[in-house]
Amino acid sequence: MCIGETSSVAPAQLTRLEDLALNAVATVLKRAIRRINDMPTLPKTSPIADIQIQLRSNIPASLRQRLLDLGLKCERIYNPIDLMMFEVLLSSDIKRLTVKFVRKWYQDIFLEILEKQGSGLMTLRLEDFRLPYRKFSTAFSALASLTVLILKYTCDDLTLWHIGHGCPSLQTLDVFGCKQVTDLGVKALCIKDIPEPQMEEAFSGKEEKSSWISNQQSFWENLTCCCSRAPVGIAVVGLSWWRASLMRISRKNACCTSLLVINVQSTSVSHDAGLPLLKNSCPNAKVLIGLGVDNI
Repeated sequence: MCIGETSSVAPAQLTRLEDLALNAVATVLKRAIRRINDMPTLPKTSPIADIQIQLRSNIPASLRQRLLDLGLKCERIYNPIDLMMFEVLLSSDIKRLTVKFVRKWYQDIFLEILEKQGSGLMTLRLEDFRLPYRKFSTAFSALASLTVLILKYTCDDLTLWHIGHGCPSLQTLDVFGCKQVTDLGVKALCIKDIPEPQMEEAFSGKEEKSSWISNQQSFWENLTCCCSRAPVGIAVVGLSWWRASLMRISRKNACCTSLLVINVQSTSVSHDAGLPLLKNSCPNAKVLIGLGVDNI
């Protein structure tokens, strides 16, 4: 085509050519990774690091994103080739990741890679992890750019603590089906003043959790008793007023302002404690609690 001529190739044809090229690159990349995996001993310089440098130097982030989507099109990491493809293609300029299953013996390495290389992720969907929650939850402290986080069947209260403290721009949080998410987790998500060790003690067993809840109940009872002994003008306040006042006084996590959708369906969050706390702390959020959507 001469200079000055317009291209006669339709956009759909260009897209098709891009897809063919990406498939070819993915095939070559997978072959290279298989050869590395089959090596009896690895050389001193990491071949994976060399491939990462070449990819990041020669392929734009948008195309590497599509390569990652293509490499994980089944949304599973089931063998070492899948894991190495994930390691090679994930970088700080990758914006979205969906993984619905990671084989048990790869989960530790997967989370290490995610924490080390996924700092630019804005959308993350993980499901069905079986790791100890302590290992799983700490990864979110390094994912400060997240705006959409979906953790179906994969979240607990301690994880919510790390999300609340580590993801200040979060807009959508989905913890559907997470029975380990309770009112304590809602408090951990919303209130900045709760230290992590206290959360860990609270979640270490039924006895400690019951003791923590009893202390909270005593706190509210003492608070309302003080109200009843106060002058009439001050005494006409209820428990909900005190909760709202506590939220105004407490330092809320930054995500409370940014959150727009919170899905707590099929969790252990209660209607009389956890949900009112979400109402007070996340005023812009629509909270999914059952079959419908309650804008609380």
